[in-house]
Amino acid sequence: MTLAYVTHPMMAHEVGSGVDLYERHEVVRDLYRQVTEWTGIDVERLLREGPEAELAAVAPVCQALLSLAVHDVLASLGIRPQVLAGMSLGNVVGACMAGAIDRRELFVYLAETSAPQQMLPRVPGREAFPDGDGRGGEASTVIMLAIPFDRDPAEYALEAGGGALHLVSDMGPADPALKFRRVCFGGLRSDVDKYLAGLPAEQQPFAVTDVPLTPHSPLRQAYVEEVIDPILAGMTFSDPDRPVVSCLDRSTLTTGEQVRTLLRENHLRAASLPFISDGLERHGVSAYFVVGPSIAGRYAKQITESKKAGEIPMIPVENLEQLQAAIEALYELNVDLGVAA
Repeated sequence: MTLAYVTHPMMAHEVGSGVDLYERHEVVRDLYRQVTEWTGIDVERLLREGPEAELAAVAPVCQALLSLAVHDVLASLGIRPQVLAGMSLGNVVGACMAGAIDRRELFVYLAETSAPQQMLPRVPGREAFPDGDGRGGEASTVIMLAIPFDRDPAEYALEAGGGALHLVSDMGPADPALKFRRVCFGGLRSDVDKYLAGLPAEQQPFAVTDVPLTPHSPLRQAYVEEVIDPILAGMTFSDPDRPVVSCLDRSTLTTGEQVRTLLRENHLRAASLPFISDGLERHGVSAYFVVGPSIAGRYAKQITESKKAGEIPMIPVENLEQLQAAIEALYELNVDLGVAA
């Protein structure tokens, strides 16, 4: 049987996540101490503190840290996946789990790129900054919509916004009947407002969120060139020791150069859960752990329900309770990974 780890920390970290694992497992405490040494962010802040603005500044570090902490606890129990995958930042963390990115370099990268919003460089021509930040410019916005399932989200974005809206993420089916898919689009606030004004009431978005600079879109081009590229130039990438499924296209990352490209393009291109699902099927995955913080993982079906629906069983592992349930699930699925008692 093939086991995969899928990391999906996007928008899912909560203050206090990881405390139970930290208190129970020495391997987790060791990892948190290491990250503090690498980034200068103290353990208490990583674990327990988090006024909204402060948490936002360290959220990527916290999300990646908790995912790797769960990975390390599972590894200490003899559990090791054959395939890695992830959504957005999770894809990068998965590549790190496969040995393609040095952990220290990953956390330094995350700490350096989690700067306050006002430090983001302007987008040439039409600056994308939150209103009232003291620098002027225009807010950037992400909206979540349900579109017909048989429509190509990328085409829909161009049609919907006349080129002003960019596909940010494809979250896959929005209903069991597969009539709709849930997708996120992003753009400058004035463009988004113009588009929303023309939508009928029944098609209004699930959510409208202002962000410092729309992720997974060309609006980040200047940011990538000015901030990301110089950091990547000083990082070392190795070939993954296991397949890493990409969330940006239907490919598998097998070289260090592909992983470097992932880190860069992750800022500019849409992320897709269907690409991940396709990759898991392509590699013959029989079950997968959602490792670390995950909105999707909190609504996982029971294994029996997944099997009846013909889906690959998804098992969330974010805390001590879920860790025990995951180990039991391995036995239920007849996975022989040398799991310790």
